[in-house]
Amino acid sequence: MVPDEAEVVFALNPFALKSKQLTEEEKAILETLEVIHGGGGRGDTWALAESHWDALVAATAEGCAEIGVRFVNLSDAPYTGWCFVDEVHTNARGYDIAASFLLESLD
Repeated sequence: MVPDEAEVVFALNPFALKSKQLTEEEKAILETLEVIHGGGGRGDTWALAESHWDALVAATAEGCAEIGVRFVNLSDAPYTGWCFVDEVHTNARGYDIAASFLLESLD
């Protein structure tokens, strides 16, 4: 689907619970989201995701390798400070860190 000279890269979205120690701001946001969603198991869902995250990363990396697609796990970026606005989305600081990490990973 892309020209032969194009390089395809699979950049796996970062998962806050596997990316860093959460800041007080990030913890407050996650707690607030749990309240907003009525305590309807959001925490349980993310605990399940966290427990299977490493297997997902390994399987995705393996699948990419099998088809010749470079794989970058953005959870491995060196996030510091307040970066996440929920479990999988970052603020501008987080996007800057992820972008820099992705560029470094491609060298």
